[in-house]
Amino acid sequence: MTRPLPVVFVWHFHQPCYLDYATGVYQMPWVRLHSIKDYYGFSLTLSRFPEIKATFNITPVLVSQIMDILKRRASDEFLELSYRPADALNPEERSFLLRNFFSLNWETMVTPFPRYQQILEERGRIASTAELEEKADDFSTAELRTCRYFSTLLGSIRFCGRRRTY
Repeated sequence: MTRPLPVVFVWHFHQPCYLDYATGVYQMPWVRLHSIKDYYGFSLTLSRFPEIKATFNITPVLVSQIMDILKRRASDEFLELSYRPADALNPEERSFLLRNFFSLNWETMVTPFPRYQQILEERGRIASTAELEEKADDFSTAELRTCRYFSTLLGSIRFCGRRRTY
């Protein structure tokens, strides 16, 4: 008589520590964004199949960052910049926005939105930090708002709108 082979799924979740200890602000948004989709999504999907046995290994540094986010003890630079009024951004923040708020797949998440694509073209598809610092003042407050809006909205959709089936 053949017996079924017992199988256990093991997932390992990790992220480096993005915390800048001098400022208390996380430098990258990945823990927050992955928490919205992947970490939650795995648990939700698994809850639908109680007969499946699984182990989640979550590194201590990741747990610490998730707890900071949940208890609102910390934020990340991207989120903080999204909350600031666009007309109050200093040159360094404007440059940061232009450098980082296009961190999406351009073909699928920028091109479908003509205004966002136009701002990308004005920014330049390949632009050094120095070039962006020089160009930062060329962008209007409305353009910075548009850039921030699309990046935040589409980044969230990327992370929570398209759920994977695990």
